[in-house]
Amino acid sequence: ARPAGTRVMALAPLTEEEEVRVDDMFEPDEAGRFDKESPVSKFDLQEVSKYDLSTLRPMMWLNDEVINFYLKVILRAAQKDRAGAVPDEEALHAHVFQTFFWNKLTDKGYDYKSVRRWTKKVDVFSLDAVIVPINQNQTHWVLALINMREKRFEFFDSLGGPPRDVFEKLRKYLRDEHKDKKGSDLELSDWTDITWSRPDIPFQNNGSDCGVFMCQFASVVVRNIAINFSHHDMPYIRCTAVGLR
Repeated sequence: ARPAGTRVMALAPLTEEEEVRVDDMFEPDEAGRFDKESPVSKFDLQEVSKYDLSTLRPMMWLNDEVINFYLKVILRAAQKDRAGAVPDEEALHAHVFQTFFWNKLTDKGYDYKSVRRWTKKVDVFSLDAVIVPINQNQTHWVLALINMREKRFEFFDSLGGPPRDVFEKLRKYLRDEHKDKKGSDLELSDWTDITWSRPDIPFQNNGSDCGVFMCQFASVVVRNIAINFSHHDMPYIRCTAVGLR
């Protein structure tokens, strides 16, 4: 088993145009503030302001808006990757939940009814994977993955923490979703749980890059790319995210 894909893809340097955009987005106004109202990028009903993008500056915590935008753009990149790809290198057909999905599902312990309608237009059982971003105690981002293709639940934490009850609740969710949408019980006895750790995945070396790591884990998994980054690449990856639109 491996935590990501098979395609080898190097991180490309920023273009001059991208560098100019980064400088612009990271520059506050004369009062030292970043505009929260005017969107500077829009995609698939998701938009981000200059304030949102300012959370991509070094040592800053990514906010929910940037993460949700980032994950949607990753899905679009995967769709483009699939065009003309050979079967073994094909990106995954995936769905990404918004960052507050997990809180809705688990705030009261476990409440499927609160998220039942989130998939009224999505058949998760026709997909290869479902991406679930999780903010643990509002202090740390981790990634959960329902890997339909490989029949496994996966957990990525760039600090190496335990999954706690994530696997248990993902199993409950998938069973409830199948019962609700398909009208029958789902057998999961042949599914496995995997918590990825070193040396299979890279770890962060500070207290602020967890959101970037979480998004990158999602990217390499969905786009079927072999892990191509480490904590050394975080400043660069933050800059590339500014250009997503």
